[in-house]
Amino acid sequence: TGHHATTQLLIEWLDDLIAGGEIVLDIGTGSGILAMAALRFGAKQAIGVDCDPTAIECAGDYAKQNGFGEELVLKVGSVASLSPEEHPSIGLVLANLDRRTLRECMDLLGRYARQGARLLLSGLLAEQRSEMEQALAAESIYIRHVREKNGWIALEATAAESCEA
Repeated sequence: TGHHATTQLLIEWLDDLIAGGEIVLDIGTGSGILAMAALRFGAKQAIGVDCDPTAIECAGDYAKQNGFGEELVLKVGSVASLSPEEHPSIGLVLANLDRRTLRECMDLLGRYARQGARLLLSGLLAEQRSEMEQALAAESIYIRHVREKNGWIALEATAAESCEA
C-alpha cells in the first residue's frame, strides 16, 4: 500500500534515482507497488517476482486498474528461480524484505551487483545495519548510501569497484 516506512523509503529513492529507461527487478514484489512506482518514474520495464501466487494475482489486478501493460512483468517464482545471466540488462534490483530473507538472497544479490546492477534494499531495522553491511561485504557488495525513517533503514549498494586499470 505504500504506508510502511520501508516502502516509502524505496519509493522516495526511486523518485531520485530513476533517470529513464532502466530495467528494474523487484524481488518479493508483493502488491507490485515498487515495480509500478519505478515505471511511473520512468523505468522502461519492471519485473516483479514473488513466491506467493495470490500476491502476484493481486498485483496483476492492481496493474490493470492503474493502466500498466507489457512494461510490467509479474511472475510467481522463488529467489532460486532468478538468474542474472538470463536478464543481463537489469540495472536496478529492489528487495524490500525482512533481514532473514535478505540474508538468504545474498548470493543472488551479489551476482546482480557484480553484473552492474544497483541494489536498493529495505525491510531492515536500523540496528540491523551492521549485520547487513557484513553480509553484503562478504559478497563484495558495499553500501553507498543509507536512508532512515521511523527506525527503519533502506540501503543503496553496489559491487566493489576494481582497482585495476
